[in-house]
Amino acid sequence: MSKYQFAYWNLRGLGQPIRLMLEYIGVPYDERRFLHTEKEQWFADKYNLGFDFPNLPYLIDGDKKITQSHVITMYLGKKHGLAGNGDNDIIKIAMAEGAIKDIRSAISKITLNSDYEKLRPGFMPTFFKGLEALSKFLGDKKYLIGDKLCYADFVLYENLDVFEVFEPGCLDKYPNLKRFKKDFESLPKIKAYLESDRSIKWPLNNWQAKFGGGFEPPAKK
Repeated sequence: MSKYQFAYWNLRGLGQPIRLMLEYIGVPYDERRFLHTEKEQWFADKYNLGFDFPNLPYLIDGDKKITQSHVITMYLGKKHGLAGNGDNDIIKIAMAEGAIKDIRSAISKITLNSDYEKLRPGFMPTFFKGLEALSKFLGDKKYLIGDKLCYADFVLYENLDVFEVFEPGCLDKYPNLKRFKKDFESLPKIKAYLESDRSIKWPLNNWQAKFGGGFEPPAKK
């Protein structure tokens, strides 16, 4: 089996759940991390790499050249037994991933706005409604679709971690989400990766973002 070729910016963003999946699956892969100083290089090269829809992140598996983060997670999930069983699981996994990313996208939208601090208070009710929906969906299950991991669990973990930075204590009302996060990051391969120097801690978002951006985390108050 040839190595997967994975590429994304040198930040967490949309790439981190894919990194977690690759580590958990345990397959060999090479990763290309584009620095903030390499934007011009990426935009100059992207249309010469043979992708139908050139973008980051991308994954190359032999003759398969894949872009769009949700397609990459779905592909890896199907190939490595992380996509559930049957139509009901397919639907639930896709809906959960979409709901998680809706919250993250809404956060990204306001954090890239110059009026972030003014917009944040009005956004918080929407943020907590999203968490409430995720908590209700998870219920008393170990993972999103039951006792077995699926690819959306990797997306959920990464985003819960970011949400706790965005709004410290936000999971206190949702003990099932806190339990999920603790259990997930205790998985041996995930724990080893998160504790390694290969795991990106910061930035969480685009370098220009008002939250999760820059090159170093803000000093704790």
